[in-house]
Amino acid sequence: LFKQSLNLNFILFLNFSDVFIYIMATKNVNWTYGEFLSENVPELKVWQCHEVVKLLHEQNTLPFIARYRQQNIGNIDVSVLRQCFMLYEKAKKIDKTVGSAVKSLQEKHKGDQATSASLIDELKSAKSIEDVNLVKSKCGVHSKLTSYEQAIEAGLKEPAIFIMNSGKPVDLLKYTSSNFPNKLSVKEGIIDIIAKEIWMQDETQNFIKELLSQKDANVRVEVKRIAKRRSLVNSKDAKMKNSENFAAYFDFCKYLKAIKAHQILAINRGVSCAFLKKIITLPLKWKAQFVTVCQEKLRKGKKAISEIERNAIEKCFSEIADKYLCRYLWYSALSFSINFKLFRVDVNNATRVAEMEALECFSRNLKDMLLVKPLKGCSILGIDPGFSAGCKYAMISSTGDVIDTGKIFLRNPSQKENQALMKKLCNLMVQARCENIAIGNGTGSQQAQQLISDLIKSNFFAPLSVKFCIVSEAGSSQYSISKVGCDDLPGLDPIYRSAVSIARRVLDPLSEYIKIDPKHVGIGMYQHDLAKTELAAVRDSVFEECVSFVGVNLNTCSSQLLQHVSGLGKQKAEAIIKHRAKLGQFRNRKQLLQINGIGQHVYKMCCGFLRIYATELNEQRQIGTSNKKDSKYMDIDALDATSIHPETYEIVDKLLNHLKLSRMDLLRAEARDAVVRFGKNEENLAKFSGNYHVDMDTLNFIISNIEKYGNDDIRDDFNGWTFIESVNTFDNLSVGSVLIGTVRNIATFGAFVDIGVGVDGMLNSNAIEGIPLHINQQVRVSVCKIDEERKRISLRLVHTFQSTI
Repeated sequence: LFKQSLNLNFILFLNFSDVFIYIMATKNVNWTYGEFLSENVPELKVWQCHEVVKLLHEQNTLPFIARYRQQNIGNIDVSVLRQCFMLYEKAKKIDKTVGSAVKSLQEKHKGDQATSASLIDELKSAKSIEDVNLVKSKCGVHSKLTSYEQAIEAGLKEPAIFIMNSGKPVDLLKYTSSNFPNKLSVKEGIIDIIAKEIWMQDETQNFIKELLSQKDANVRVEVKRIAKRRSLVNSKDAKMKNSENFAAYFDFCKYLKAIKAHQILAINRGVSCAFLKKIITLPLKWKAQFVTVCQEKLRKGKKAISEIERNAIEKCFSEIADKYLCRYLWYSALSFSINFKLFRVDVNNATRVAEMEALECFSRNLKDMLLVKPLKGCSILGIDPGFSAGCKYAMISSTGDVIDTGKIFLRNPSQKENQALMKKLCNLMVQARCENIAIGNGTGSQQAQQLISDLIKSNFFAPLSVKFCIVSEAGSSQYSISKVGCDDLPGLDPIYRSAVSIARRVLDPLSEYIKIDPKHVGIGMYQHDLAKTELAAVRDSVFEECVSFVGVNLNTCSSQLLQHVSGLGKQKAEAIIKHRAKLGQFRNRKQLLQINGIGQHVYKMCCGFLRIYATELNEQRQIGTSNKKDSKYMDIDALDATSIHPETYEIVDKLLNHLKLSRMDLLRAEARDAVVRFGKNEENLAKFSGNYHVDMDTLNFIISNIEKYGNDDIRDDFNGWTFIESVNTFDNLSVGSVLIGTVRNIATFGAFVDIGVGVDGMLNSNAIEGIPLHINQQVRVSVCKIDEERKRISLRLVHTFQSTI
């Protein structure tokens, strides 16, 4: 039945008692997406892969699956789920590419059904874009003719095949034409055809695959400095204009298997900036083995091979195999098309592996940064340091509203004017009872820290106990002039928006960082060199996961935050905000269904991640008290403040009825305690589960959420901000100094630690191997080496403070 259905583009469901078999068949490929996932995620069982594909095909979002369908998929970790999602998207792309290639092939081979059927079968078996392009190269599905295709059109395939089969010479003048006017050009055309025929033979392809599978092959990579560098007209990045950033690679030589991911990305950037040139040398034995394999194939059935065939073998290796292998080993599935003059091949590997590591590194760091514990319930002063234009500051309330803005100056602080400005700031902090200052880490940060530290020591802010923390201001300048910044703070001078952003990053990192382009947040490694679409896909996935799992207050959230909730997007988020502005606060989740564009499926995806807190509403009308016809849309529901999905509200009602409670009773601590006590009694729980046919996982999830009612922010268990009252300086550092620092960024080559001296120190990857570190985590480090000229600090890890991420 499955084989018969391959051309029907349908989904087949088979239910046998408790066994659920899911098969997804398409008209383009002869494998299922579940099989594709299973081959690429070996830690999952086949049934888990098929179930994940089923849920994804039903357009369930990753956060929804991770939170509400774990019992269906066998409790898969979120990171593995994200990998499955990316593979599912990759399978869809391959499927679509195969369909397009099949259509092109059918048009090109209308008169040759046998060849067409054979190639179509190969295409439908392809499981990578590279495999698809390899088959396409066999049938010449390209608009511009290669030299091989020109030779074919000139009728040179017949003599080429004759020479391959017999080894005998042919009259070259007999095959001259306008494109091949003499014996030499005809000979070259025949060599091109034979070279490609050799390349496409099964024996040759199998041998190439054997070479590529040799993990211990000594493929040498040399990198040299380009003495006369061409100018980069469009380069605005200072790093791309300074050759010293690539000094480590001016005389670099390593075996490919020993090169780290960050080194591959650095070399690629150096080459693209015209500072470096790269030379890849294959093992000498590879060519000899290649020639032997090809000669044995051509020698079958004849005494010897001809000079033309020997030339074709040489050309096949030098102009096809050597380039293909080098690019395959260095580059990755970037659809890097090589035009070999003969034909095109797409290649991949080391660069792709490095880029996948960079994407994974970016993903981890972004998640850590977004889930930093917020500083709730207090006002914060944000300072954007600067010299000539002064330090801009912004005071925000506990809800993020701007209270006041102003400037103080680092130079000539004893002047009367600046003293008056400082006194004004002090009065403002006292009035707002603000004891927390967030200082940006940009130009002038060290001096600003010293100024605030001196003021604290002199009791300038008395009676307040003021302390400060250092905040990355990466992306704040771009935010201040962006459309998001203008919409967010329309009446505020752009020079103060950066200070507001710095303060809000401490108040609520998640809500603020989603407004910043991830390329500008200063995390990960070489993210500027990654494909925009892939970086955006990872960013959106992490945003959606973090925003959804933290939860969003439906009555106070911004459009920027809301659009990243599972199932929603920019358009639906804006529609929700407009509805709220027009009709007032949402009273329950069901009101979302009144909004155009939000149907049952979208509601199902998003509602569990949206919160409505009954205690914050202007009027508390309990369920069942409204006389209006649409009362179900007006009643307050205490469960809407939890992560419990409305699809399980009926189960909650049964549990509450069993305990003689109502939903609104959950607003009282005594009622919640009663539910928790019931949940701790395993005998009661098992009996209830059996009587009402409720699985234990769902029951435990419900009770856990009721226990955390009103206090379920997952960020409370994550790293928070580190506040200090004094400051270190670079000049005061010495080898052996032991300091407390904060991890700012993590890459494959190590971790950057802010030790409060204006320059982040480096913990080498060898020093932290096997030790999990996270963004904003506190660590105790000692100074190993100081490079005063280059302003670089090498650190050794002494102790890590507990991180619960």
